[in-house]
Amino acid sequence: MGVSSGGNEDARSSYFEKMRDFVRKKTRRPIDDYYDWVPRPGTQFCIHMTIRSIQTAAVVGSVLGPVSALLMHRTDKKDLVDAFRMGGLHGAMVGAALGPVISLATCKNMNRVRKFQNLVKSKFDQSQLWQDHIAIASAAVGYMSNGQIGLVVGLDLSLLFAVVTRNCANWFKNFAGVRQSEFEMLQVPNPKLEFGIHVTIRSMQTGALIGSILGPISLLVSQKANNKQNYIDSFVSGGQNGAVLGAIMGPVLTYLSVREMNTISLYDKCYRLRFNQDALRQDRTAVFSAAVGLLSSGSTGLVVGLDLSLLISKLMSGCRW
Repeated sequence: MGVSSGGNEDARSSYFEKMRDFVRKKTRRPIDDYYDWVPRPGTQFCIHMTIRSIQTAAVVGSVLGPVSALLMHRTDKKDLVDAFRMGGLHGAMVGAALGPVISLATCKNMNRVRKFQNLVKSKFDQSQLWQDHIAIASAAVGYMSNGQIGLVVGLDLSLLFAVVTRNCANWFKNFAGVRQSEFEMLQVPNPKLEFGIHVTIRSMQTGALIGSILGPISLLVSQKANNKQNYIDSFVSGGQNGAVLGAIMGPVLTYLSVREMNTISLYDKCYRLRFNQDALRQDRTAVFSAAVGLLSSGSTGLVVGLDLSLLISKLMSGCRW
């Protein structure tokens, strides 16, 4: 009899457990399903806010550092570079300390559902995700290549890039070779910016190539002391000046081209550029070769990378096999 009573108790307990599970599943809110894979939305929101805080503070510090050095009459190039580096480093450390404080102040008046809504938005906002990825990658690459100054430059450039390409996540993914759906490829929120980036890359390549040719020629015509080092210096300085001039002329050429286009033709131009594999390959080659050249050999590598990328692109477009 005792065994039968114990069996009945076990069956009753199992029945009530099944009923509780059934009621829990039926009354469970859809948002509760996401809590299983986002157990700490506040922590993840804090990480995102801290990345932004470090970037912003690094930019502010790297600007205020040289400004303070100039106000103290420290105009030597080395002093300005040191002020830029130290200002950016101190700013990044202040940003890292302020990030959790800002996150706590932001989340203080939020309930858990609101915190989760913000986190879901940050998880599915592709533009924001790419900005965070680029911030971490550029800071890591900069630090490994050039130490502290590379870290500061990486943080500064990643924030400037995030501001410029705020609504261009789909363009950047396509540029990086990430496969996208047809719907994502159709989204062109900033056609002027996308077209301007394409034109500026071409303008910088052309300017660097022309400058690196005219530099040694001008040295030869001037009949100064002509030795190998002077020719190399004129090649590098000419290419640098040409690339800078191309970067300045890029937005101007974009404006002159866009002025003659209506909205539909500009959108069509940018949409076709996204599927133009030759144009994409040339732009990727230019950016990659210039970056590798700069990281490996400084200014000389930058000029050589831009020159070779343009020549190789022209040769490949003219010789299809």
